[in-house]
Amino acid sequence: MRSIFIVVSCLVFLVYRSFPYLKTFYDGEKELFAYQNSRYVQGDKSSDILSDSRIYALKGYLFIDKNLPLTNFEPGHPPLASYFMGISNTFFGHPLWANIIAGSIFFLIFHWFLYQISSQRLATLALFTLIIQGLIYQQFIETYLDIYQLLFALIGIASFQYWWKGNRDIFLFICHISLGLMLSTKFFLSGIVLPISLNLGILAGNSLKKFLKFVFSIFFIIIGFGIGHLSFFIHNGSIVDFIRFQRYVLNWWAGSPIVPPFQMWDLVFLNRWHTWWGSGILSVPEWSPLW
Repeated sequence: MRSIFIVVSCLVFLVYRSFPYLKTFYDGEKELFAYQNSRYVQGDKSSDILSDSRIYALKGYLFIDKNLPLTNFEPGHPPLASYFMGISNTFFGHPLWANIIAGSIFFLIFHWFLYQISSQRLATLALFTLIIQGLIYQQFIETYLDIYQLLFALIGIASFQYWWKGNRDIFLFICHISLGLMLSTKFFLSGIVLPISLNLGILAGNSLKKFLKFVFSIFFIIIGFGIGHLSFFIHNGSIVDFIRFQRYVLNWWAGSPIVPPFQMWDLVFLNRWHTWWGSGILSVPEWSPLW
């Protein structure tokens, strides 16, 4: 009971701190005008660069409120989180409510899951350590994608754990659907390591039966990934076109400016962020030695 009180208190605190950002009405048309006059559309003719969080929220407004086809906007990250933001804007007047709800669900499941595999004290300590992170707080005040990716990844891991312990195969189905939804939240190459790791874990467990079940049910990851692109099928409906669209997305990412991959450790350990848009090396305000 005390543990539940601690979790709820932490969530209330985070939501309370988010309220100042919810006072303003989200003006989708104004954001669309800003986008059309930014460097995204105007190129070098404009010096305005919209933040990622504004782009994600705008996509939600366009996909849900304006019923814009997925192929009529720049590809970037998959659209699932933006769908939630658009639905949140439609029903609650602001896309940020979706982040707050997703974040709250994540923390409740996170604490419960850790309590199942460790102890109440360790689960509460881990929860508190995560909540005080600036990156987590940022998910409650700006419309970023990471909290959704965390949520679906956690549901996948928890479901996998239940299935591995001998529970019903329905948990394997939930695991794969969740992993598919996770991959349709951010560019899938950043999340594909999780299903691969789970697969390797089964191999290490020397259970051929479980390994075959896991492999043959990977099809449901594809189903979850397709669900996360629902508006594409509403407007296009062709699986062949969807495969072609994903190839286009891959080519888009391959042609984007990049920095050497191992430079991320410079950020993790030294708070030196090597940007790709010509601003050199920046520091991240949310960085913490706990990284």
